[in-house]
Amino acid sequence: MKELLLNPESIEINQDFEAVPGDAVMGCGGTPPPPPPPAPPPKPATCTVSLTHQDSNHACTLNKTFGCDPTDTAQMWVGGGCRGEFLCDGFPTQCGHKGGGDPTKCKCDGAPTPIDPERYTPGEVWVRHMSNGDLAVAMPNFGDAPAAISICLDAIGWKHGSTPAVARDVWKRKDLGLVQGGKFTATVDVHDTLLLRIAPHAAGP
Repeated sequence: MKELLLNPESIEINQDFEAVPGDAVMGCGGTPPPPPPPAPPPKPATCTVSLTHQDSNHACTLNKTFGCDPTDTAQMWVGGGCRGEFLCDGFPTQCGHKGGGDPTKCKCDGAPTPIDPERYTPGEVWVRHMSNGDLAVAMPNFGDAPAAISICLDAIGWKHGSTPAVARDVWKRKDLGLVQGGKFTATVDVHDTLLLRIAPHAAGP
């Protein structure tokens, strides 16, 4: 942690007061089409629900303060101050907690919480134009598996024309070589972020 916080190269990026804050851009241009929505699971003929953990001081009693929604066999209800964790149609379900929608009615489909589309779009990177003309590029992986993430110089705002670019890993303080063909691809680990500094290649004598 100390090495990370005292990394002089990341501090230099942060403290470049003449550079404007970074922007989210598509690493190689364009916005990928959103994946098709998954097919909803078939609704069971009857609902089954049981309490696995009570979070409220008020009692949670089947068919009195919680139960199956009579109008939707893939939904449960809570009332009377009941709040807790349930097993509904075989899926772990939290119900009665404040949040989006009606906290007294909860779907029992086991659907995972999607990544907020306002927060992240697949293929998106963060780019800051440094005052000396270099680019600082953060390449995040919000997925649940290592992923190959790419940047294209024309998409991220390279302003040095045909001048070759060199990619440098800021965290490791190590040059990664020339950006071949105007495109750089790296494998980023789960919930990790590769921070690059892209600079013009200094030609030798």
